[in-house]
Amino acid sequence: MNKNILIGGAAALVVLAAVGFGYKIISHKDLVSKIARKTTLVVALNEAPETLNPVLAQSEAAQTVGQLVFDGLTNLSGERIDDFKMGAASEFMQDGQKLNVYEVILDGKKTWSDAANHQLTSADILFTYQTIINPANESPLAGRIERLIEKIEVIDPTSFKIVFRESVAPARIGWVLPFKIIPATYFGKPMGQDLKNDPVAQQFNRKPIGTGRFSVEKWEGNEIVLKSRVGEPIDLDKADAKTLETAKAIHQVTFTLVADREKQAKMLMEGSLDLILSSDPDLHDKLSKAGLKNADYVPHYFYALAMNNKKAPFTDVKVRRAMASAIDKAAVATTVWPDQPGKYVNHGPFPHNAERQYESFPDLVPFNPGLAKKELAKIADTNLTLIYPEEASNAMERFSGKIVQDLSEAGLKVQAKGIGRAFDTQLANGTFELALVKHTGFSQGYNINPLFRTGSAQNISGYSNAELDKVLSAWENSAFWEQKLPLSKQVHQTLSLEAPYVYLFTLPTRAYYAARFSDVSLVDPAALLGTITDWQADK
Repeated sequence: MNKNILIGGAAALVVLAAVGFGYKIISHKDLVSKIARKTTLVVALNEAPETLNPVLAQSEAAQTVGQLVFDGLTNLSGERIDDFKMGAASEFMQDGQKLNVYEVILDGKKTWSDAANHQLTSADILFTYQTIINPANESPLAGRIERLIEKIEVIDPTSFKIVFRESVAPARIGWVLPFKIIPATYFGKPMGQDLKNDPVAQQFNRKPIGTGRFSVEKWEGNEIVLKSRVGEPIDLDKADAKTLETAKAIHQVTFTLVADREKQAKMLMEGSLDLILSSDPDLHDKLSKAGLKNADYVPHYFYALAMNNKKAPFTDVKVRRAMASAIDKAAVATTVWPDQPGKYVNHGPFPHNAERQYESFPDLVPFNPGLAKKELAKIADTNLTLIYPEEASNAMERFSGKIVQDLSEAGLKVQAKGIGRAFDTQLANGTFELALVKHTGFSQGYNINPLFRTGSAQNISGYSNAELDKVLSAWENSAFWEQKLPLSKQVHQTLSLEAPYVYLFTLPTRAYYAARFSDVSLVDPAALLGTITDWQADK
């Protein structure tokens, strides 16, 4: 009897204390559940990652998750575009005689998430470098790293030497070394350098360990759960109503696959999701009226109108250039993004949010409907079809409608047609005439070489220029701006005037998140969750 009274009294204390803080709690179990939900951020993914190994080819979803799990020698802060801070390294010391040589001191506090005593060492740095340049891994980082780094030499467990192929100013170190580090051993077992076939590496690819701020707790089906490694964990056994009130840091991040944008919006409004990183513009008003917060950022992608350079009339460079002059890019962008669309127009093959060194590059084929109509008069009787991919959002349909209108005013007969899976087939087979495309999958800058190199699988336009191929190859293989900038100007001029594409725009993306969070910053697309440890869960 006394025991039952004590238990009842304890439960009552929880209820009364909770009411004092504005919460309705009926038991300690309920209290723990509320604390867990409050300190968990649930993020929608548009696609499921195939691997979380940062050395291998990755989707945008995998890169978003990996930002939290892995460190580079330097890390993007997420506070501003291309803003770096120290990651696994604590110090870089340039050789006084050889300006291409640096000694790097590691942060002695960094440990791998599989064991508290598994410290990050120079052997891990060397292993990562070796796996990146190993052809068997087909790492997208290989070309850039091989162009930058001649070799890495281990000095001792906490320091190593990097020999760059050319001198690197200390101010540029952050920019060249943000590649993520993977361990040489996984739960005490050495990993082989062939990350696709080594049995230990295959386990790592699915449930990796890292030195970052979060660790992978589980990856089951379409859900990935990360646990925080920052600060002290909440002692749930001793938790009370005050714990619920004061717990504000994010202790868990759950990524869940929700491919349908309308379903994402519904789940966010209902409270089962906390963050949508890329929302459908058609749902912005609805989400804002529901009291959800938002933040805009500009991802690495671009829209373009591809012309089939192997099919008449687009074998004629004058026709292609006239097509570019006929389209009012800002007006097309307005159909989806009416807020200052001119800011987001691309003036050539390098998008406006590419390297700042490209900002001064002029638009060599600006909007000029009079000139366009005069040149396009010779193909006025040609019936053309513009294809675009059908998607949940009607953005492509809106863009296409305005493009058709502009081309019609220039005297052309163009029909827009939305298609499903056949869209990619027509691009691959070169059976289209005009195609509205969205190029994505860029990271650490825009590598446009595959899009325009003769014979490349990604060169959907069929454009061919042997001389430009040489320039593009030299541009891609230039790791330093003294060589890269003059080549960039050549690329810009040639691809603008020969116009295999009409280069349209790169629009912002609007993220929406639950109103219960504050101090949220979503700025750099390469480190969207970079400031997550500063976010506050107020409710």
